Amino acid sequence: MGLLRSNFKSIQIYLPHSPSNVPSRQRCERRKQRCVQTRRRAVELERERKAALMQTLFTKGTRGAPTKITAIGEVPVGWEVAPFHEPVVFSSSLIRVSLTAAALPDFYAQYLQSEVGRGLMRPIIRVLAVLGISGGDLKQLLIPRIPLDEQREIAEVLRAYDAVIAGLKREAALHEELFRALLEELMTGRVRVMTT
Repeated sequence: MGLLRSNFKSIQIYLPHSPSNVPSRQRCERRKQRCVQTRRRAVELERERKAALMQTLFTKGTRGAPTKITAIGEVPVGWEVAPFHEPVVFSSSLIRVSLTAAALPDFYAQYLQSEVGRGLMRPIIRVLAVLGISGGDLKQLLIPRIPLDEQREIAEVLRAYDAVIAGLKREAALHEELFRALLEELMTGRVRVMTT
């Protein structure tokens, strides 16, 4: 009994993988690096967008109101500029400030970390053995006093940016972990990748 030509064509023949069909470790590493660099660049772009947004929010506000020039720079007309005057506690290199009910901690944390806020703090930073700010100087620091609902709006927008940035960082870390695992699988031969 012989093999019919039609049956012969349906037989699958497995050939050993040639080295060119299995991605080299270097190619996998390059792909991983490009992917991770793309994610890191996305993080940097979001940080830049957030910084630009902070500049706008802390100088123009959220209501489209006309602005005025004050001792701390441009702010919306409805904003008051006043010394900090909040109770301050220093502990090691940490400054703790107790805010009144009219001040949202998240807003002022974002404000003081912004380029606008850091610019206001630079003149009162003292260089001794370590960088520091005196309690008296901090209490005299001029800051914007704005309506609580507008503080909430600004803080929520900036928290959303922080969440996006944190998500992109996690994504970059997961890509690194995924590629590390894939590379291990390729190197041990448990996974083979063929190009077609």
